[in-house]
Amino acid sequence: MKNIDKVQEIIDLIEEKLSEELSVKLLAEYSGMSIWQFQRIFRSMVGQTMGDYLRRRRLSVAAEELLNSDKKILDIALNYQFNSQEAFSRPFKTMFGQTPAKFREQKPEVVLEKRLVITPEMLEHLNGGIQLVPNIITLPARLFAGQETEYQNHIVPGSDYNKTLTPFWRQFIKRIPSIPNRKGKHAVGVARSQSQKFEENRATYLACIEVETLEGLADDLIPYQIPETQYAVFTNKGTGEKTFYTANYIYGTWLPLSDYLRADGDDLEYFDHRYHLSNRDSLSDYYLPIVKNS
Repeated sequence: MKNIDKVQEIIDLIEEKLSEELSVKLLAEYSGMSIWQFQRIFRSMVGQTMGDYLRRRRLSVAAEELLNSDKKILDIALNYQFNSQEAFSRPFKTMFGQTPAKFREQKPEVVLEKRLVITPEMLEHLNGGIQLVPNIITLPARLFAGQETEYQNHIVPGSDYNKTLTPFWRQFIKRIPSIPNRKGKHAVGVARSQSQKFEENRATYLACIEVETLEGLADDLIPYQIPETQYAVFTNKGTGEKTFYTANYIYGTWLPLSDYLRADGDDLEYFDHRYHLSNRDSLSDYYLPIVKNS
């Protein structure tokens, strides 16, 4: 708990000084740790380096100012320690998919990275609840059938993901025996984002099973097909309330630091005999569509 308190103090200090010059050396000195020890502990608890976390928080508060003020883009950039508009625009476009000027003009609905509050639950998940290094696989084209609902984006803190989807899955499970042409005994959840980056507050979710053909499919079932796709596959321990930690680690830490980009397509959750809705020791797989960053 001592290290948790120290890192939380650093996170709170970063928040107070987002517009000031900060360095790993300065923050390590404040924490009373060596630079090596500080960086190791910070990353193990936060899931990303201090530099990555600081940059993403600065870009997020800068994005809020772009949306809610008339300040010049250069003034915002300089205030958050980017030494030029170009040095600000490059990481901003990487994080939000648009230049600051286009972002201000279009005012997209995005999920901004909030100040992190470290909880024991988050630490438990990062240290044993998720496979931190994924398997990279290619799945052949597949055909599914299922039912769809809407939920609050699972990357948003406080998402209604589990509250919405657990009863939704219970209802769909009752429906499975009546679906013709079933293939295998697994089920798949499809998280669908209009932007394909989960930047919206709301997203849609398809609970489905794999089928051989769509012949005889009832009108209230939605056909869904995926082409051959490469995925990063993370094994996840726990029930639906842990999905927030999983998705935030994948999108906030693993993907930006990997040699891959998110590819076109939807995120998948794969459920087989290892998973039970109410069992905290359940295992499931989270599939992120990827393409090699050339």
